[in-house]
Amino acid sequence: MAIDTETLAFVNKDLPTPQRLHAFNKDAKIILCVRDPGDWALSLYRQISTFDGAVPSFEEFLSGKYTLIEDSRGLPFNMCSGDIAKRVEEYKTLFAESILILKFSDVTKYPLEALRKIENHLGLDCYYNDENIFTDKINSSDRSHSKILNKILRNEFMIKIIKFLVPRKGVLYIRLAFDRISAGFSEVKNNHEGDCLHSLRDIASKYYKYDIERLSDYM
Repeated sequence: MAIDTETLAFVNKDLPTPQRLHAFNKDAKIILCVRDPGDWALSLYRQISTFDGAVPSFEEFLSGKYTLIEDSRGLPFNMCSGDIAKRVEEYKTLFAESILILKFSDVTKYPLEALRKIENHLGLDCYYNDENIFTDKINSSDRSHSKILNKILRNEFMIKIIKFLVPRKGVLYIRLAFDRISAGFSEVKNNHEGDCLHSLRDIASKYYKYDIERLSDYM
């Protein structure tokens, strides 16, 4: 069994990803985690802002005036009003018999139940339980961060050096420690940015009003 995750292929509407997947394997098991489009867009914007100092205003970001340069590729964010609902419906139509749609709110509130749904969907033996489930936030968009440090750690050359010098378990331990320390400041950061975040969330909710209505049954 091979499992892959690809957010960017979903975001770039110019790529016919659902159709390509269906042409490659119409029996592929698809898992979509559907989040409120406004909350998702704001979270993605904040996430990108942790490492890219050239990210534009949120309004420009929503209107398609931003392209992320990742691994020397230009990846445009161009999900206009209606595009998110259309993308989800494309997957649902093509993979009607082999798609699992999870509510993001349920995944965050009941992670063990979500993992068991995934195991069942993939035909896997039950593995996760209350003892081995990991629920710490990793690489969360609301963490405290240093743009310079994040940019260095995302550099392909630095990644190769770290992989060569540090054992995988060491890398995972350091990353977990970094995220836990960062998360300790996230509540203070979010309180400080509270009014601004509410304003941006309102902008995103109005922009994606159509998508929110179309996807209400999945959220």
